[in-house]
Amino acid sequence: MSYCRNPHNLAPNSLALTPNEAHKNQTIFGFGGAFTDAAGINIARLSSNAQQNLIHAYFGPEGRERFEKSIILGIGYTIARTPIASCDFSTHNYSYDDVDGDFNLSNFSLTQEDFKYKVRTISFRRPFLRSHS
Repeated sequence: MSYCRNPHNLAPNSLALTPNEAHKNQTIFGFGGAFTDAAGINIARLSSNAQQNLIHAYFGPEGRERFEKSIILGIGYTIARTPIASCDFSTHNYSYDDVDGDFNLSNFSLTQEDFKYKVRTISFRRPFLRSHS
């Protein structure tokens, strides 16, 4: 990777990165988003058809695909992260086991947000799962 400051006088303090394709440092596994409480809440507010179209638009194959009598351009997301318990996109703070010293996780329990939003939204992605072996 090489870089230069203010390439082609485009903008002050700009920086151009030029990848060196002969020297590979890492493999890109995929691109994606996150299944947060906020995403689940907003998706749940959509109609069933709009929910399917939205998930297809993110996780559907890149290019034009026929889906539900319409043509939707998918962007081909291949991965999605899910926060463990609450995050900055949750409506309140929560964890899965607040009992001090419970190293066996005897009091571990998923929350209403997980079942109502995260698990439900993740299940919409099922038709687009691909093997990455």
